[in-house]
Amino acid sequence: MRMHQANAKEKKPLSKKAKKTILYSAIISTATVAVALIITLALVFGNKPGDGNEVVLPPPEEPGSEVVAPPPPPPPAKPAVVLPLDDFTAGKPAVLDRLVYNSSMNQWRTHNGMDFLAAEGSAVRAVTDGKVVGVEHTQLEASVVTIEHADGIVSVYKGLATDVRVEEGDTVKSGDVIGSVAASMPRERSEGPHLHLEIKQNGSLIDPVTFLPDIGDK
Repeated sequence: MRMHQANAKEKKPLSKKAKKTILYSAIISTATVAVALIITLALVFGNKPGDGNEVVLPPPEEPGSEVVAPPPPPPPAKPAVVLPLDDFTAGKPAVLDRLVYNSSMNQWRTHNGMDFLAAEGSAVRAVTDGKVVGVEHTQLEASVVTIEHADGIVSVYKGLATDVRVEEGDTVKSGDVIGSVAASMPRERSEGPHLHLEIKQNGSLIDPVTFLPDIGDK
């Protein structure tokens, strides 16, 4: 009799609450397995070739197909430097570091430029590209034209006739005629008709020979 009661206690049916707990656990487990299966199938079969979802890698570059940047353009050519006269004889050279005697003025002074002896009326040319920054008509140096060039170079043409062909503000090219040789330059009249050319670089006088083309046997 006692054994029958014990067995009856062991076979007591589950309560409704326990049944619900077991049911919910089974549902959750089944759902979890189903979601995992769906994700696995999507990863395996979702990116089929041609469906537009695959990751396309660029084809490997073939040898010699590298993109080569074009070379930079060459720097612009510097303007030509020419002699200021076509036909001349070299006169007094520039003497910048000591005094020399000037017989026309009867005084000792530096000779700040180079003299180009030429016939009256000979065409005087700009030695290189530049901009006219000064045109003067003086008593001692006749007409004077000043031209600014690149790299801090300035050329000054003294001993010109009054028929100057340029005005302040004009742009000139290498070899352009800017005027002509006067009958005389009073400050250096003992030399006769000639062009007195001074060259400055960054505000300091330099020997024109160091800037101009080779004068040769002139």
